[in-house]
Amino acid sequence: MQIEIRRLRDDVPMPEYKTTGAVAFDLTVIEGATLAPGERTLLPTGLVMRVPEGHALILASRSSNAKKGIRLANSVGIIDQDYCGREDELRIAVHNSERTIHD
Repeated sequence: MQIEIRRLRDDVPMPEYKTTGAVAFDLTVIEGATLAPGERTLLPTGLVMRVPEGHALILASRSSNAKKGIRLANSVGIIDQDYCGREDELRIAVHNSERTIHD
């Protein structure tokens, strides 16, 4: 399957397979954020992706994110084939699932 990917800026890293055994490519967000416990936000990737007809892309959280208390806000992200306008930047919804504990 071929996925057409367009960068919104020249300095945006392209998705890539980080290891030879990887079954999925890694995405990079181009702006960081500090999230308070329970807070969520959208993080930009600087990418527009065109998914081939009859297919979808699935965003899944890395296992290391759980150790940090960060998860995808919608558990699993689905990018449908019709989500591809010229400026439909892929943004990743994340949630800080950690809780502040009061004594």
